[in-house]
Amino acid sequence: TTDPYAAPASVVAQLSGYGQLLSATSLAETGLESLLGSATNHASISTAGVVTANATNAAALGAYTVSVSQIARTQTLDSTLVMADPAASLFAPGSFTLTRGSGETAQTTTVNVAGASLNDLVSAINQSGAGVTASVVTGAYGASLQVSSSQTGAANAFTLSGTTGDPFNQWGSYLSQLGLHQTQAAQDAAFTINGVAGTSATNTGVALDVAGATTVNLLAVGSSTVTVNAAATIPADLASVSAAATKLVQNYNAFMGTA
Repeated sequence: TTDPYAAPASVVAQLSGYGQLLSATSLAETGLESLLGSATNHASISTAGVVTANATNAAALGAYTVSVSQIARTQTLDSTLVMADPAASLFAPGSFTLTRGSGETAQTTTVNVAGASLNDLVSAINQSGAGVTASVVTGAYGASLQVSSSQTGAANAFTLSGTTGDPFNQWGSYLSQLGLHQTQAAQDAAFTINGVAGTSATNTGVALDVAGATTVNLLAVGSSTVTVNAAATIPADLASVSAAATKLVQNYNAFMGTA
């Protein structure tokens, strides 16, 4: 008995052929994707030397105009006092105060100097954990002291002063003798993103979007357009490229044989 609800044989054949065509098309697409690799977002810049840019796959495609008016810097103090031998005795052992930051967020550290030389002073500062770095700078006329904040940003500015509990202000006098003067001020980076002003204590990882999926590193004062595009990545392994190409041809032939 013939089923009155059964589809005609011609329709079944057409549906079967259509299914085979879809399957072959899917295979061809898979082979092409294997050859090209995965699509990833890529950030490019219009002007070199101002910023570098990075975009994750979550980044929105588009363009950002970044104008940098100043980059973030550390604070640096240099001494005017120059010594022929940084290991020679210059001070008496004692302590002084190093203050980083200002106001309610200021951090005060007591730096204890066990020795008497410029080298001993440098070691004491570096071991204090106060967020600054000291070094002996040797020039044509001898050795001098240089002290810099370890991190960029205005909040990392620092001062050196005598200890409050010292009635003779011994180390306050020593610091005055060193003649420390500022050769670079601590400052935040300042910039605009599509005309919107912003600041950052660091030059790295400045977000261009709310999600932070597109970021830039600030290099210098200037302007650059950052463009985020989607780009296919080509596998670096030549063997995998060859295998993917072969598979693409096979899938294409299967597609053409079904069409």
